[in-house]
Amino acid sequence: MDKQYYTVREISQFLSLKESTLYCKVESGEIPHYQIGRLIRFKLLEVEQWMQAKRKEPVDPGKKAEGLLESIRANPKLDISKIVKIAK
Repeated sequence: MDKQYYTVREISQFLSLKESTLYCKVESGEIPHYQIGRLIRFKLLEVEQWMQAKRKEPVDPGKKAEGLLESIRANPKLDISKIVKIAK
């Protein structure tokens, strides 16, 4: 029989998070969990789905630069020093 519910320790190791960080996510309701009294348990599939929802697509630096250039062209009075950190 496969294990259905996992402890805070097991999920923190699975996610490579500190247990204290996981407890904060539980308290804020950010991560799906089950609580009976002070006992907290997780279903692995639900945690994996939660992680997938957190996935960020990589940013294409070329497209990001094009967007900045378009902003500058659209507003020639824009202060470039606010966009680019100037080395002194």
